[in-house]
Amino acid sequence: MPAIINMMPEPSSLLSLPITSEENVAAHWKNLLLEKFNATNGTKGISLYVHLPFCERLCTFCSFKPHITINHKVEQIYVDMLLKEWQLYLALFEKKPIIKQIYFGGGTPTFFTPENLKRIINFIKDTAEVSPKAELSIEANISNTSALHLTTLYKAGFNTISFGIQDFDHEVQQTIRRTQATGKVFHITSLARSVGFKVVNYDILYGLPNQSRKTIINTIYRINEIKPERISLLQYIHDPKSFPSQKPYEQKLPVPEEAMKLAEIARCMLLESGYTEIGMGVFVLKKDPLYKAFKHKTIHRNLMGYTQYQTEITVGIGAGAISDVWDAIAINRKKIRKYYQCLENGEIPINSCFKIDGAKLALRNHIYNLQCNLQTSWEGNEKGYLLKISKRFQSYPFQNLIKVSETGIKIKKAGRQYIHNC
Repeated sequence: MPAIINMMPEPSSLLSLPITSEENVAAHWKNLLLEKFNATNGTKGISLYVHLPFCERLCTFCSFKPHITINHKVEQIYVDMLLKEWQLYLALFEKKPIIKQIYFGGGTPTFFTPENLKRIINFIKDTAEVSPKAELSIEANISNTSALHLTTLYKAGFNTISFGIQDFDHEVQQTIRRTQATGKVFHITSLARSVGFKVVNYDILYGLPNQSRKTIINTIYRINEIKPERISLLQYIHDPKSFPSQKPYEQKLPVPEEAMKLAEIARCMLLESGYTEIGMGVFVLKKDPLYKAFKHKTIHRNLMGYTQYQTEITVGIGAGAISDVWDAIAINRKKIRKYYQCLENGEIPINSCFKIDGAKLALRNHIYNLQCNLQTSWEGNEKGYLLKISKRFQSYPFQNLIKVSETGIKIKKAGRQYIHNC
């Protein structure tokens, strides 16, 4: 079954050509950001993404390109540069940013010592106005997350933690180089709850090498034993051209139809276990704040995923971090050396900046509406263009998944599982 969103134009096609002159990229981005900041900071605040790109080893399922090292001396200079970048943004803003959401992602944020993570978050809190009810989230690896990590992070204000579980089956874990005993997963999850974390998320992948109906059923059984507040059920992306370490998987992958069956099994089991599907493969228990936002139709989605705060700005700091002001996206330099060079020269390390406008911006708004509200509508000048797209949905197998009219699209309950890959 194809993803509904994939029937729309490719997300990358929404982006205009980047501004390529190195002299103009950062300046253009600063102008776009400052304009949006002055318009929305006081009313909506901003989101902040902190990219921590280091990992001690490569997990071969990963569709990102982290910096692999066991040399933890890299932490100090990276934190210094990260905070320098944040200071450059602070100097740009005319008022203190009001932060509604902070997300530490990677890489492996828990590669960093508790003290260095504390240093980052405390500096941010000392230099900005962090909302008392802000979402503070961090990605973590079970294998290197300590009790000291958890207590330090919670005391610093973090309330959500996400663990990449992928599958509880030992053979699958060995294949993807992400071994973590069930007992250790449960222990760290229990520790996180005991120190005060309100939301624990598990990332689960389907379509992995050596994964079967038996392993996915067992994984959901294990989930039901510990009941994390949130589950992200995601599709494994097999791309050996970009990630050569995935090449040996080719004979071990479930065929696409079977991979979708694995997703369907997991989805049905999660729904039967009391989870609510809010879209994009995300399932929540009723005590998760996202559940309330979903029910009240106030849920928002940005580069970090679903959130309860409707910020229009995401500032991304760190090598390779992405920033977004909705009608423009900027990407930082990915190579550590180049990232450092820019900051040493007092420059915000933007590598490229993309503007989104006109019909492309309208289309982005409609995709967002489908992701967050499961419906969208149009009128006026948009109508002809969007009706062309909607006609793609008027044949089998989409009739049971969505309702198409002259003025909009509505996702039916059976179609929620296909709102992904955007």
